[in-house]
Amino acid sequence: MPPQPTKLDDIDILDLLSSTLSGEEFLVRDSVVEDKQILLFTTKANMQYLSRLSYWMIDGTFKTVLTIFRQLALFQDLIEFAEENNISLRPATILTDFELVAINASRIESK
Repeated sequence: MPPQPTKLDDIDILDLLSSTLSGEEFLVRDSVVEDKQILLFTTKANMQYLSRLSYWMIDGTFKTVLTIFRQLALFQDLIEFAEENNISLRPATILTDFELVAINASRIESK
């Protein structure tokens, strides 16, 4: 196992890891906002599947996040990616076991 990066400049995501085995784009967002890097991994097919579900269970797997990152999932970025691809995400219920911030964000986005 390679050592964990200590700064963002140490991260180089190989092209091989940026797409699925079938060639679909998987790293859909790699941006910097207010000196914070955002990496969003999903596919359009995943988001289309998610759009058909009315009940979501969200679990933030924080123990697996590299030490230079703070959280694994950014709800706002998922919503934006879906909107950019004309995918409507409107679950009736979201169940989460982490962070009040995530709960509040989902309430704001669902309005």
